Amino acid sequence: MEQFIKVNTLKDFVTKDFRRCEWFYPDFSWLYRIGHADYMVNTKLIQAAQLVREFIKVPCFISSVYRPLDLYGFYRFCKAFDLHCGSNFAALSILKNELKNHNNNPELFKELRKSGITGFGIESNHLHFDIRDYCFNCSDPFGNYQFFEIS
Repeated sequence: MEQFIKVNTLKDFVTKDFRRCEWFYPDFSWLYRIGHADYMVNTKLIQAAQLVREFIKVPCFISSVYRPLDLYGFYRFCKAFDLHCGSNFAALSILKNELKNHNNNPELFKELRKSGITGFGIESNHLHFDIRDYCFNCSDPFGNYQFFEIS
């Protein structure tokens, strides 16, 4: 059974490294004015973000997690997030290499799969993680998953 946590700016930390306010998409300031600033985030996503943060040992931030006006996609249902490392390109490079090596089952990838992440994307300036139940192109002992890379 999926579990969710309510995300809003009234509480402090979701995990030891992520504040609840960090789970807001930066362009959602207009939502505060119309009273739709709270939403539910799957705890698998929060756990995955914390695993990544502990692995790289430097601050990173969530740049996109919930897009209620999207017509389709995982963001619409709060089942995906994009993670940035800011100007720390070394940390981003370490993460990209870890995910590119997914066939060799590196430790971070294995922990993310155990936590329930089924979609992994490498993009030029961020990483994408999601919880999907279709559109797979890989499999491992934890089941099917999607891996993609956009240059």
